[in-house]
Amino acid sequence: MLVERRFEFELLEGLFAETAEGQGRIALVDGVVASGKTELLRTFADRRAAHGAVVLSMTGARGQGDRPFGGIRSLVGTMRVPAARTASLLRLTAGKRAVLGDEPPEVSTFDIAQDLLELVLELSRKDTVLITVDDAQHVDAPSMECVLHLANHTRSARIMLLVAEAVYDSSTHPAYRIELIRQANFRRVRLAPLSSDGVAEILARHIAPDIADRLAPACHAITAGNPLLVRALIEDQLDAPQPVHTSPDTRPVIGDAFRQAVLTCLRRSGPDVLGVARAVAVLGADTSVGRVCALLRQPRVDVERVLQTLRLVGCLEDNDFKDPLFRQAVLDCVTPAELSGLHRSAARVLHEDQAGTANVAQHLLATDCAPDRWAVRRLRQAAEDALRSDQPAAAIGFLERALLGCGEGTTSAELRFALLGAEWRGNPANAARHLPRLVEHERAGELDVSHTVRLLRYLLWSGRRQDASDVLNRLGDEYRASAGHLADPLKHLGLWLAHSHPEPAARWAEASGETCLDSSPASWPAMASVVLNTVLSGDSGGTSVANAERVLRATVLGDRTVEAAWYALQAMIYSDQLDTALRWCDTLLAESKVRGATWWEAMFSACRAEIALRYGELPRAASYANRAIWAVGVEGWGVGIGMPLGVLVSVGSVVGDHDAVQHHLRQPVPEEMFGTVFGVTYLRARGRYYLANGWYAAALKDFQRCGELMANWGFEAPGWHRGAPTPPRPTCDSATSPKPGRWPRNSSGTAAPPVPGCTGRPPASSPPPPMPAAGCACSRTRWSCCRPAETGWNWPTRSSISARPTRRSARRPRLGWCPTARAVSCRPADWRWRRSPASGVTDPRPPATRSPCRRCPGQWPPAPPSRS
Repeated sequence: MLVERRFEFELLEGLFAETAEGQGRIALVDGVVASGKTELLRTFADRRAAHGAVVLSMTGARGQGDRPFGGIRSLVGTMRVPAARTASLLRLTAGKRAVLGDEPPEVSTFDIAQDLLELVLELSRKDTVLITVDDAQHVDAPSMECVLHLANHTRSARIMLLVAEAVYDSSTHPAYRIELIRQANFRRVRLAPLSSDGVAEILARHIAPDIADRLAPACHAITAGNPLLVRALIEDQLDAPQPVHTSPDTRPVIGDAFRQAVLTCLRRSGPDVLGVARAVAVLGADTSVGRVCALLRQPRVDVERVLQTLRLVGCLEDNDFKDPLFRQAVLDCVTPAELSGLHRSAARVLHEDQAGTANVAQHLLATDCAPDRWAVRRLRQAAEDALRSDQPAAAIGFLERALLGCGEGTTSAELRFALLGAEWRGNPANAARHLPRLVEHERAGELDVSHTVRLLRYLLWSGRRQDASDVLNRLGDEYRASAGHLADPLKHLGLWLAHSHPEPAARWAEASGETCLDSSPASWPAMASVVLNTVLSGDSGGTSVANAERVLRATVLGDRTVEAAWYALQAMIYSDQLDTALRWCDTLLAESKVRGATWWEAMFSACRAEIALRYGELPRAASYANRAIWAVGVEGWGVGIGMPLGVLVSVGSVVGDHDAVQHHLRQPVPEEMFGTVFGVTYLRARGRYYLANGWYAAALKDFQRCGELMANWGFEAPGWHRGAPTPPRPTCDSATSPKPGRWPRNSSGTAAPPVPGCTGRPPASSPPPPMPAAGCACSRTRWSCCRPAETGWNWPTRSSISARPTRRSARRPRLGWCPTARAVSCRPADWRWRRSPASGVTDPRPPATRSPCRRCPGQWPPAPPSRS
């Protein structure tokens, strides 16, 4: 049934009525492919035949142009006349005369047209004749000349000629349109696309009316009112696994029927349409007439005609597909080899047309061959742009493709180094796979000084000690050979090593002969190292903090500057400027999340965990520390894993979560970590856990190791206070226990303070941790602070979990440590002990040797505060 074709149908009815009165009429129905022309002709012809008219039909077909008079033979075959009348005409169309034995002379088109005219006029004397010619653009030229001969001689006959053609399609006889238009009895009938109401009417014939009204706008937007595409969508709705009436979506289901309909429209639109459609599908938003011409090597006029056809069909909007569904339907019929070739050609066309680098690179990624030199340059530039736009995944793809086309040498080394940096932003563990090849490039002299210094940083962070040592030695040789006249990265290498890897720093000083570090470097990253070195050396004055803030204000986060921001933030934390550090850390952490830099987010999450720990916000500290580890994994943290693990061990020790602490201590850590400041953090936290559980020998061993490392490196960080304590417990081995009033000596002969930290396992003979019991009078307050009375340990108020009070910390409840108990004796009123005192585990020491609570003398161990 026709939809929205009432006006056109009534127009044809009027023309036929005039024809029946002896005034022959000619009508040309045109429209885009699959717009309903054939359906209109057949419906009109069937109705006229039902009312007694003689209907003669001719249909063109693609490829028919090679068969002269093929259309006339099909037309004659529909005539209701004796076979003898048509046999002569059929023989003429076959190139033979009726006279037997004669050689067939050349057939005259005029003779055939005249014989056809006589037959048609004979039929029109009895009944009105309707001649329909469908797909006239595909009818062979001789047959079309015969049709035009009929049009020129039927003005006064009861003969109506109804021709249908697709607009903008190539024709085997393009002049027939002009011949028809010049006739005085001619009328053009243009078929417009269906409106949204028309689409809804077609949908309502197959699905529920309310569902049809809901889907009609989306179907009309996709199909542009093309009846064939609308019917294909209906088939997909009916074949969908989920019935359309139960789906809450307002977008129709797209299936095979729609894809096949799209290809049918393209193939029926002309021989060049599908090729142009493929070019448009590959070029996408970069499509232009000139680029399609260059890609397909076709004349501009042909390309413009095809693009206009695609717009009328409803596939294109401007020069691009109006919906990704059309693009996908076109690409589905292209083989992988053809598609790769199209992308390669498109990349070259866009490159020559000075198109965007990212667009060229995307086409190069879709090819299956190694890129040329110009393509390698484009891919490298696209990777740099992608990193600046915070798209590391795209940059990694570009660089990996570029590596396929450059073999070995300096270019390969630079590309691989750039790939390492792009992957490092996401996860250092994934990027570490490139380090062995980069070490080979460095040995071959294919890396410049700047890249070599960065390679050294990556090697040290990943714990590759031997490779780092070799690189360091070669850098030292190069530094001495240049008499110190090298780039800043090498001149300031000692500044970075001094706080990040103190042991290699000594070797660098020996290898380079650089004994005096620059205290006022020009670059901000080097200034961040100076600030952190100053703070770790014990100078936490206002100048260092001010310089740290200057670094943060001047630093724009990037792959080469994120470490500088991290070091400046650590300097603030170690200087006890927690409010300032918190403000900057939250800002940097938020920016890292927005920019999708997973490694940066992990770095600043670890700093945020340290800040929360020093503020006494234990759940928050654990949350940030876990987030830092989960982001990149333990392998991604490399030697820096001691920072978040130390926070987790400290939190677990405070809240009495023995299982959690044991889990964290079982986590493998690289041995190289203990040669960095992160190892000191780890040792400090583990030693405190041992001390809180009464494992004094293990705790003392960790504290002594911390003291030795700090003394050797010249560190004296805030919170790691020297004092004059007495031995914490007489149960310690007398050979290793410190004498009253001074610290035990380390291997260098200097006094080593017990620095909070942790690493190693307690001896198997260590007693189980004592459990707290109820009854402490401190429970009447929300928070309490318990410390051993007789040990003389000079712990700070917050035991370096939180340092000296600030404006923010002064409002926070204070936490205290009890080194002889498993957990701290102070908690919020709504916390619960992890293990009940009814478990039977008690303090094995006699009551006289137990440390009482200072607020409640004589009671031990203190109980958690009551909920009252």
